[in-house]
Amino acid sequence: MNNILRKTLTLSLVLSFALAGCAGREAKPVAFSQSGDLNLSCSQLRSQVDLNSEQIRRLVGENKQRVAKNVVATAGALIFLPSLLFIDAKGAEREELEALANRNKHLANIAKKKGCPIPEAKLK
Repeated sequence: MNNILRKTLTLSLVLSFALAGCAGREAKPVAFSQSGDLNLSCSQLRSQVDLNSEQIRRLVGENKQRVAKNVVATAGALIFLPSLLFIDAKGAEREELEALANRNKHLANIAKKKGCPIPEAKLK
């Protein structure tokens, strides 16, 4: 019986470590400045800021979900310690949010220099 318990625990730990690599995703931040930015018209600048703002809203939702999952994984550790391996500590959403906010500021600066109505650079 003791041998079966040991094998079960070993298998559980091995599977937990294997699955832990799946926790979280890598960040894919948008570039602050992109080729062609200076050639964008006022309406194109507005469109870019609007698209980035929509992406920001989506990422804020993802970030809230990640935090909730991390809370559940932490609480689950009281029962099953390897659940700590499922905590998403990468924070890809935060990095992407910051990059989008910086891009919006950059686009707003271009709009200002061109004399366009300055698009609202929505942050977080």
